[in-house]
Amino acid sequence: MDAYQVQALLERHTTDPRVLAHCRDVAAVAWRIARAVREQGQGVDLEQVEVMGLLHDLGRAQTQDSRRDAIEGFLLAREEGLGREGRICLTHVLKGRDAAEGGEAGFLSTEERSRIGCDLGDPEVELPRSVRFMRAQMQGSGS
Repeated sequence: MDAYQVQALLERHTTDPRVLAHCRDVAAVAWRIARAVREQGQGVDLEQVEVMGLLHDLGRAQTQDSRRDAIEGFLLAREEGLGREGRICLTHVLKGRDAAEGGEAGFLSTEERSRIGCDLGDPEVELPRSVRFMRAQMQGSGS
């Protein structure tokens, strides 16, 4: 699914114009950052970054609870065939933690981890390359 299709999906599920504007702004800024990173020789998929920027707050249409909106956004994206890209909803809230760390930090209950049906730290459920790159940069900088 390309960015135009994801924007249409976002518009179907998000009626709050502030959320729509926020997601579009995040996608635009993420795309510009990714382009700069790519110009430095890193292999970054600009379309994927834009898609993930659009999706990151998809669940805010379902709830205003930031922890719940991450789970709902991921589940909705997965329902729409964007499970891999929709993981940005979870990583956005977990701030780079995997699901086990998110549970330990109180971000995800055991039930919620079971409901999302994936372990963010599981190498079999690979994060998109752009997220892995940004996570490595955060860890390298001590963030």
